[in-house]
Amino acid sequence: MNNITIVLPIRIENEDRLENVKTVLLWLDKMDVPIILLEADKTPYLKGIIAKYKHVTYHFVKDPNDVFHRTKYINMLLLMSSTDMVAVWDADIILPKLQLKHAVELMIEHHATIVYPYNGKILMLSQKQSKTFRKTNNLFSLQSMSINPLMGRTACGGVYIVNRKKYLLLGGDNEKFIGWGPEDAERLHRIQIAGEIALWLNTGVIYHLYHQRTEHEGANFYANLLTMRKEFVKVCSLNREEMLAYIQNELVPTQIRNHEQHI
Repeated sequence: MNNITIVLPIRIENEDRLENVKTVLLWLDKMDVPIILLEADKTPYLKGIIAKYKHVTYHFVKDPNDVFHRTKYINMLLLMSSTDMVAVWDADIILPKLQLKHAVELMIEHHATIVYPYNGKILMLSQKQSKTFRKTNNLFSLQSMSINPLMGRTACGGVYIVNRKKYLLLGGDNEKFIGWGPEDAERLHRIQIAGEIALWLNTGVIYHLYHQRTEHEGANFYANLLTMRKEFVKVCSLNREEMLAYIQNELVPTQIRNHEQHI
């Protein structure tokens, strides 16, 4: 595949996350495309393991904040990339290379802004199934298992491919979403309301490796979640004209504005 970069924003929260990142990088490295890994944390946990991966470029950003501002780092990765298409990849996701290839072809054929390289189903692996896959790296074993989907509706997270130029001009990722929230759904609705094309493959699922959940209790967590939900409702309430104005006036981060002349 030509003209695509895979990017991963990472924070190692526990041992499961670390093992998943190692497994996913090993899987992606075989796809023979450029991979940019950005780790944002108080300490660089991944620096010592990167040399074993042929196609991975590593960046560390010292970030003392307890909440991982993933949307901000996705925008940084989009600006670091130089290819027309960028696949934004969660650190726990496995999918066949052929699905990525078909998604790239779909994006080119339909001039899409975003393509999901699966059919909208995310299959959640158990702790035991994830350990087995980490040992074998064998996708066929997963395909023979009975695994329940993450949700009953069409998913829009896990991994997505964007036309880099179009997506940056639509504001990139919405940095008003700090931490975990409805940012995946907001991204999809914003693109669609703006009149751009969003597509899924007809066939093929993605697999989500198990990891422990890190819960952030306390008033700040819930206040932040409420703020993000309000932002999601606001975005979804806009018509196309309002959306384009909102993107230009409020959503395009300074780092993207400064970069627009080079897009």
